[in-house]
Amino acid sequence: MKNNYMQNDGIHELFFNAVHKAVQYRVPNISTEHIEKYLTSLMINFLHTDNIFKLKDESGKPISSVSEMVQEGDVILNAESFETERKVHKHIGDYILFWSAFYPEFLSLLKSKHITDTIINYTDQGRKSYDVASTFDHAPYTEEAQIFKNLSNHFEDYQDCLSIAKNNLPNWC
Repeated sequence: MKNNYMQNDGIHELFFNAVHKAVQYRVPNISTEHIEKYLTSLMINFLHTDNIFKLKDESGKPISSVSEMVQEGDVILNAESFETERKVHKHIGDYILFWSAFYPEFLSLLKSKHITDTIINYTDQGRKSYDVASTFDHAPYTEEAQIFKNLSNHFEDYQDCLSIAKNNLPNWC
């Protein structure tokens, strides 16, 4: 995941240190360097709501319902290409991981707002979406595919890591 902003900022270091400590505490036996960088980038990217709600429907309206996102990422239903499928499922994994770790009450609100989300287990869907993204294991996605496989296999651990990281950030964050 590339950031076009804040890479050299103190916020990057602050977030990375919080993620590093949380990962070392929660999943100390897993090789985590790439995961730590990815989770830090996710936190930085999602500082901007445009990145959280970047998936749009046909009319250009942001999609917040996970069930609608899944439809957008399905080649049979809406996705224009396998590349779109990969991007959407990566976003779904990121979206659920972020919200479930930082503001889990938002996911409860989503279920009450979107009737189609009531049947979704968000943790299972986050895991499945990262798994779909991990199947794109060819160039130029080889490195990210391994990250997504790891995120899929240890989704709950990384939810906990981001939650711990959030709780270890200064109150002004």
